[in-house]
Amino acid sequence: MNLSRAAIDYIAISGNSETNLWTSIVERIRSIDLPSSDDSKMYQITEGSDQLVRSMVNDCQIMQSNRCSILYSTPINQVELLPSNQTRLRTNNGMSQIFDAVVVATSPTVSQFFDFEPRRDFIAKYLALRQIHYTCSSKILLFFNTSWWFTRENIRGGSSITDLPVRSIYYPKTTINQTDGGTLLASYTSSQDSIIWQSLSESDAIELALQQLIKIHRNSSDMRNYFQGGKVKNWCQDPYVRGAYAFLTPFQETELVEKLEVPISNIHFIGEYTSFVHGWVEGALSSAIRAAEAITTKPGTVPPTNGIQNISINFLTLMSVFSYCFIFERSEDYII
Repeated sequence: MNLSRAAIDYIAISGNSETNLWTSIVERIRSIDLPSSDDSKMYQITEGSDQLVRSMVNDCQIMQSNRCSILYSTPINQVELLPSNQTRLRTNNGMSQIFDAVVVATSPTVSQFFDFEPRRDFIAKYLALRQIHYTCSSKILLFFNTSWWFTRENIRGGSSITDLPVRSIYYPKTTINQTDGGTLLASYTSSQDSIIWQSLSESDAIELALQQLIKIHRNSSDMRNYFQGGKVKNWCQDPYVRGAYAFLTPFQETELVEKLEVPISNIHFIGEYTSFVHGWVEGALSSAIRAAEAITTKPGTVPPTNGIQNISINFLTLMSVFSYCFIFERSEDYII
């Protein structure tokens, strides 16, 4: 297209992709907000995404014959594939247990710390886990006792893009006249934009985000009077994730994706990084369905009666088939 440098810079800033220009063009296309037609639907879990996990825990606890149990604060350090095609898990506290199948649902950065044995069977898997570009991300939430963005500026949902370090701001969406307090996602950054916030203390990051918000919303420059505090989340500093989501670089689509998603015997790897929908819960769920299909169609097993075609399948029902283990995102917890 022979765009000028200025045009490229403008597109990069307005598209919030300035620090990701070097990544795969396929990823850039996928990251575009495609659900834009009137009949497109997006979903969210009311009262927080942890309700999904809580629901799974509840189903586990009522499963008959004690087929499901949850072990907390039990870090796994070795995953050993046995000649019998079963898998032995060893924990830091010396516990050892054998399973017919294991699903590794941790991030690729966390999975690298597991000792997969025999090592020769996991050479390609380790390579893919090391090489995949797993980017950082940061969010800064600010709390206000008055929803000034609605009462002062008539903003109901949507986002703002800026060249300031906060980069993108997301406003609460509501179907009623919101006049009380609320929480604003004052900064959502990734890649290099996220790294610069990680060097700051939480209090400094919150204060700087508030200052930049005042600079952007000059009609509400007194928002500090309504300010109640904030919270910062840096995913690269989270010991249970050590990153945010996959964002592939050129050629990783063809060279790594298959290595990431392929199981090693009865050891299955799931997560958004093994799917084609990176950074979204949809990708994590689709990868889990792929593993569920592989396990339930294994010779000698009987699929659950409700079938895996239903997107809302509760994967804990699979545990009634045979001994089974999930290694969850919190690598210190797992379900058997």
